[in-house]
Amino acid sequence: MKRCTQYSEKYLYQLLERSGMLNQWFMANNPEEAGRNFARSYKNLFKTKFDYFDLPQHDNLRSNVDDIDISFLCNDLCQNIIWKLNEALEKEKNGTFLLSAPFFDDAQSRITDASSTNATLTNCQLGIFIPVGKCIPQGAEEFEEHSRLCTSCHGVYMLGKMCFPRFINAIRCESQIQTSGCIFDKISTQPHGLCYMRTLTLEVLCNVGNEECQEWHHEYIQVPISCECQLDTESLLLSAVKL
Repeated sequence: MKRCTQYSEKYLYQLLERSGMLNQWFMANNPEEAGRNFARSYKNLFKTKFDYFDLPQHDNLRSNVDDIDISFLCNDLCQNIIWKLNEALEKEKNGTFLLSAPFFDDAQSRITDASSTNATLTNCQLGIFIPVGKCIPQGAEEFEEHSRLCTSCHGVYMLGKMCFPRFINAIRCESQIQTSGCIFDKISTQPHGLCYMRTLTLEVLCNVGNEECQEWHHEYIQVPISCECQLDTESLLLSAVKL
């Protein structure tokens, strides 16, 4: 008779660490951990002059923050992430998921019935995206006198209940820009190029057993971390290299 085992969070993190795939700037297993880790990553990985984070005004926003590591001050972004992910977990508990949101209106969200979602999310591939803050729109001056070519939105992917860790730090490209061009010449106003998502390979754990008898397997996922404008090699007016 096979013995049923339930593994601790610490043990599961050690499994990822032993494989060399533990990246806490992109991984977290609870909202508080995500708020702490991901807010740090935004400051270090995504340096920008564009202020695209809004803090929702909710009375319960600052709840459950006191448990965070005292060495890191949970700023507005950190609290925003915690609030959003707790909200998503509550919707999951009630049978609805926060799948996506219009990239220029973070307050509006599309709710989908959980039964239809579970039918397609059979493993730990990315599926449920939770926007965090506003997006950086195409044309915005992100750095000194340089404009962004692709609209991108920071957020968090929430993996299924049988996955570890649950939350993945990521970026999504605004879908409309992918079909309407990402760079324009001033003479013809013709659109050029397309926006593509550059991804990072991460390893997560997938429980192929159940909550009582856990059997964790390693699984690779592709996490989008940036939106890049790629120029058509046959473009008549623009070139990616000096002629």
